Amino acid sequence: MKINIKNKESEYKKLVSEKEERKLKESNINSFIETLKDAESELVYNNNSAATEGL
Repeated sequence: MKINIKNKESEYKKLVSEKEERKLKESNINSFIETLKDAESELVYNNNSAATEGL
């Protein structure tokens, strides 16, 4: 019985760890997407500024 409880505890800890890892990866992906959006906005702004300077 003790072995079964230890196995369940170990399995639970592993699942929690995997869940936390997925959350971290998701957070990193979301941060990366926001960085790309910011860079895209800056490029659009710079392109628009350069285009209006020639007017």
